[in-house]
Amino acid sequence: MKCLIIAAGRGSRLRQRGDSKPLVPILGIALIERVIRTAVEAGADDFISFNPRREEETKCSPQNSST
Repeated sequence: MKCLIIAAGRGSRLRQRGDSKPLVPILGIALIERVIRTAVEAGADDFISFNPRREEETKCSPQNSST
């Protein structure tokens, strides 16, 4: 199953914790990793992450995650 992760938003309230909101760790785990883990549990196995602010698209695989 495919999963599109839209990693949008400025993250202004989290700025003190890091430059990129998706990579900000909460209790030691990056926000985007939490999303990926939850999606894997739901059956996702193909991921695309898009951040409109950075105008880039990143393909990622759960095998590359530390789940």
